Amino acid sequence: MGSFDLLRHSSSVEPNEPGLLVDVTPESARWEFISFAVRRLCAGDRWEGSTGDRETCLVLLSGRFVVTWEPGGSTEATIGPRASVFDGYPHAVYLPPGLRFTVRSAATRFAAAEMPPARSSTSCRRRFRRNASSCVRS
Repeated sequence: MGSFDLLRHSSSVEPNEPGLLVDVTPESARWEFISFAVRRLCAGDRWEGSTGDRETCLVLLSGRFVVTWEPGGSTEATIGPRASVFDGYPHAVYLPPGLRFTVRSAATRFAAAEMPPARSSTSCRRRFRRNASSCVRS
């Protein structure tokens, strides 16, 4: 891969339409571990996913969203609001391996970073269940 191949451009998603704007995988970037994506959700949209064997971090770029996850009961966090990426520190949600999650939007743009497979999900889940507020940063 030449040095010019490192530049990534957003996908052509119409303004005010939901969609995947940026998607960088270890395969496409020719690196070993981390995936990175930027999604746009419009007011009322939902995005559902699973962390699988990886840790995942949802970072709010602008707007506001509500994320729910399971197992572990009905757990929910409201993230935001944030006017833009220049509006103070980012808001983020850390999700350990083995969770299903749903993001509900109120006009949102956010980034999701997926980390390498976790070596052990047991200690991470134990910390997550014991003190869920430590996993939600704002």
